[in-house]
Amino acid sequence: MSRDRASAVELGVMKSSHRKPRKRRRGRARRYRWKVTDQLWARLAGLLDDPPRNERYPGRPRYSPRQCLEGILYVLVTGTPWLEVPYRELGLPSGETCRRRLEEWGRRGVLLEAI
Repeated sequence: MSRDRASAVELGVMKSSHRKPRKRRRGRARRYRWKVTDQLWARLAGLLDDPPRNERYPGRPRYSPRQCLEGILYVLVTGTPWLEVPYRELGLPSGETCRRRLEEWGRRGVLLEAI
């Protein structure tokens, strides 16, 4: 406390607060609705595995199925078009990648098993 403030408190000009300081919140108060919890992912991880990669020509590494699922849920929850997903800001794959993965899971019949 500064000297001026201390003397003002002693004179009764300023009243000191006896309230406890509030705890400061860090981060978001609520989770994003499209984020997949660890508990849910534990149940879905076996169903949404990636197919084995070609050893000779592996190509570019794929995004994880969990990230793609979160991108799909983002589109379903917010109603954002696939091509307008703010993937860099949210740390998700692009909307087109998520859409292709959704179609792939639909062709393999994985979505019906997951539901």
